[in-house]
Amino acid sequence: MTNEDGGVSSSEQSMKARYELSRRIAHDTMAPIRQIAQLIEIFKAEHADSLDEDAQVILGMVQDKTRQLSEMTQAVRAYSDAMCKPLALQEANFAAALSTEIESLQFETVLFKREDSISVTADPQFLRQFIQRLLRSIPFDVAKEQSAELVLSVCHDEASAAHIRLDFSPCSIDFSEKLQLSELAQYKSGDLFELLCLHECSEICLRHGWALYMEKNGDDVLRVNICL
Repeated sequence: MTNEDGGVSSSEQSMKARYELSRRIAHDTMAPIRQIAQLIEIFKAEHADSLDEDAQVILGMVQDKTRQLSEMTQAVRAYSDAMCKPLALQEANFAAALSTEIESLQFETVLFKREDSISVTADPQFLRQFIQRLLRSIPFDVAKEQSAELVLSVCHDEASAAHIRLDFSPCSIDFSEKLQLSELAQYKSGDLFELLCLHECSEICLRHGWALYMEKNGDDVLRVNICL
């Protein structure tokens, strides 16, 4: 947004300032986290012969907590980006982006059927983030011996929709009513990382003007409607 004289508005300047500050905080927080992880690896390598089982367990616990803290810091940064980073809008193929992210997540069993092209105007980085967070946030429990189908309906208006069908197995669906994306938080475990992912998804939708809701159809079909 610009002023009448062509300058940058105060709200845009404020958003840019928040974005730059959050990136600096995330960067400065990640530095000691990486150093701790590196020091543990060095310590384990240099003292491998003298570490007993209890020491190995303790060091493993520290490494796990370090990884969790690193993931959380990255999630906070991604959430801040979703709220404040300037958009770089361009034409993109939603179906192709979805296919790429499914391959990168390496689901064990996915049958993927899609339209050849679903055109959308979006920031490519945020489109990838949105798909990643969406696939990680849908209420599936992949540990259960049950198959389920995820149906994505992508529409530009009420008269037209392109349907993308994803068959996940094994998995199950955890809710029984229509939900807005932002309402999914109440169905999650309350884990801060999961909540950040959900809110990041919501912010990306909000800034792009997208609408999204989910509903369970029967025992084994999850329908996700995305209006772009």
